[in-house]
Amino acid sequence: MKNLGFILVFISIPFLLFSQRNKANKPSYPSKFINFDFGLGQSELVFYKFQEIGSSKWEKGSIATYNMQYGIALDKKFALLIGIGFKKFKMTQTDGFGFWSCEPEYYGAKSIINSTRYVNLKSIVIPINLEYNYKIKNFSIFSSVGLVTEAILTKHQNIDFLLDNGIIGTHSFNDISIEHNRKYNLGLIVELGLKQNISDRFVLKIAPFYNYILGNDEILEKIQNTKIKTLGISTGAEYIIQFKYLKEKRKRTLAFL
Repeated sequence: MKNLGFILVFISIPFLLFSQRNKANKPSYPSKFINFDFGLGQSELVFYKFQEIGSSKWEKGSIATYNMQYGIALDKKFALLIGIGFKKFKMTQTDGFGFWSCEPEYYGAKSIINSTRYVNLKSIVIPINLEYNYKIKNFSIFSSVGLVTEAILTKHQNIDFLLDNGIIGTHSFNDISIEHNRKYNLGLIVELGLKQNISDRFVLKIAPFYNYILGNDEILEKIQNTKIKTLGISTGAEYIIQFKYLKEKRKRTLAFL
């Protein structure tokens, strides 16, 4: 009986190896994965059509985002992603802001030529995206659309002064944290990008994105009810946790009696 058991095990080994090899060669797609990405973008304020903006002047701002998302495939082409991240936003204002302080004499100057105000927002973001993938060998073209919830952590400002002797000065009174008019906001984000498999489980990705904040903000002083739109590019990596294997279609045969 012992010899018979040994013979059965020995005979079954090739079949087990063959079945594992067939499983590896079966068509599959990622069913669970994690995304890590970093994005940079250029932002600008969006005003209401009849909004009075006075003498305020601003320049285009910038953002930096750091995100991690967990994805679950709905089928071989669609996936749902939810994650958490951190966002830094910076806007530059050259006129129209309120009280500020500077002492030109401290820097050996007599007067101020111009001043610039920098407004910085930091927030925690929670993105939820629906993603579509079209695979071509080791590449995938993907697009996604989703909503991003933002929890504002801090709003900070600092002001620089160009003096008549060429020195850029500042004052501690202007380097302060200020209250923002809202704690939370909601935005729409759209992506269109490319993925490349570098191994069975690791994927590199790059995607231009467009982000539009839906809620009204008061980013700059004396300018209310503004929105922020951003055009940028993100890059990152994807790690596939689990695959789902496609069922093979069985060929139908006709039997004649």
